[in-house]
Amino acid sequence: MIGETLVKISGAFSHLGTSANANQPYFQHMTDILRLLDSQMYVRYNSINKFLLEDLKPACGAWATCAILRGMVDEGTPHRDASDYYCGLNCDTAWGDFTTAKIVFWKLGICVEVKKGEAIFFLSRILTHNAVDTQGGVRNVVDAFMHQFLLIWKDKGQEKVTGYLRGGPRVKRRKLEEGERIATSTAREESREDEEDEEDDTEWEMDALYSARVVEQAEGEEESD
Repeated sequence: MIGETLVKISGAFSHLGTSANANQPYFQHMTDILRLLDSQMYVRYNSINKFLLEDLKPACGAWATCAILRGMVDEGTPHRDASDYYCGLNCDTAWGDFTTAKIVFWKLGICVEVKKGEAIFFLSRILTHNAVDTQGGVRNVVDAFMHQFLLIWKDKGQEKVTGYLRGGPRVKRRKLEEGERIATSTAREESREDEEDEEDDTEWEMDALYSARVVEQAEGEEESD
């Protein structure tokens, strides 16, 4: 474990397939780890299942979506995933002919070595990142993630069915509006190319992450009362 925003798991899997169905043991294993790391995030991710049709259930464990990226040998472009849940963990696991690669997390100022079969959990929307220095051959990656709009859609559906938002009527309207505001503002900010503006936007998103956690704590205290 490296920190609250970044976790590396050794010995995740020695081999992965090229389809979501072939990787069910992997997704279940990663889901179990997510549940141990952050039980509230695990519940939040799985909450969308009740609002999906049976034939549209996620095939990626707790995560609604995954991308399978193949044949990577060059350095990636530093980026943040602006559509992902603003305080949600992605899970990346690599396999292939390569032996090791490095993931740079620019805002943290660190470079993490990731070997074949190791998994890394991180806040993909908050942390600018890319892979560099791939050694030994071709690197393939299974990237499991949750988009922000899916959770906003689920919260609106829950409000229609129950008459109130997730967890109660008092705090939740503000939380839904805050999530929509963050999603809209981030998309607008991502279109800017100025590095100084990008730095300011990242700091603003970290503030939003902190505010979201404060609201979650307040919710827990409110429900315990």
